[in-house]
Amino acid sequence: MEDNTKFVLKEFLRFIIYAVSTILLLLLMFGITHLDFARVEYIPELSLTEILQEILLFVCVGIFCCIAHKNKIRGLWLVAGFLSCMLVRELDILFDMIFHGAWKFIALPAAVFFICLALRNGISPVIDDLAAFMRKKSYPFLILSLLLLLFVSRIFGSMQLIKLVASEHCQFALKNFMEEGIELVSYFLLFISSCAYYYEYRIKGRMK
Repeated sequence: MEDNTKFVLKEFLRFIIYAVSTILLLLLMFGITHLDFARVEYIPELSLTEILQEILLFVCVGIFCCIAHKNKIRGLWLVAGFLSCMLVRELDILFDMIFHGAWKFIALPAAVFFICLALRNGISPVIDDLAAFMRKKSYPFLILSLLLLLFVSRIFGSMQLIKLVASEHCQFALKNFMEEGIELVSYFLLFISSCAYYYEYRIKGRMK
C-alpha cells in the first residue's frame, strides 16, 4: 500500500511536470512564430522560426555524433546520418543558390558517409546498438517528435485540409502557421529527447 502510494504520487508529479513543460513549449512556439508574423505576416524561409529549427536540428546531429564517437556505438551513426539528411533538407534554401534541388546531391553522400561509419565492423554490432538505443527511456519521445515532424505537420499543413476550415483570404497564413509551428514544437521535442539520450549514455559510461 505504501509503495503504491509513493508510485501514484511520483507518477502524478511526472504528469504535472510534463503538463507544465508542454504549456511552456507551446508558449515558446507561439511567441517565436508571432515575431515572424508581426514582421511579414507569415513565416518565410529566412525567419526566426526556420533558423531556430535548423539550430535545434544541428545540435541534435552533434549530440548523436558525440555519443557515437565517445561510446563507440556504431548504430548511432545511422541516427546521426538520418538527422543530418533532415538538416540538409531544411537548408535547401541555401543549397538552391547552387541550383534547384542541389540538397539531394549533398544529402546522398552524407547518407553514404554515415552508413559507412556505422558498418565498418559489420552489421551485427549495428543491430545490437540500435536495439539498445530503442530500449532507452528517451526513445518514445524521439519517436513522438519524428511522427509530429514527418506526418502531423504535413497533414495539418495540407492545403486541402486548410480549405475545409479557413476562409480563402487566410488559408495560406493558417497553413504556414500550422506547418511551421508544429515543426518547431517537433524540433524542440527532438532536442529534448537527444539531450536525454546524452544523459542516459553518459550515466551508462560512468557506471562501467
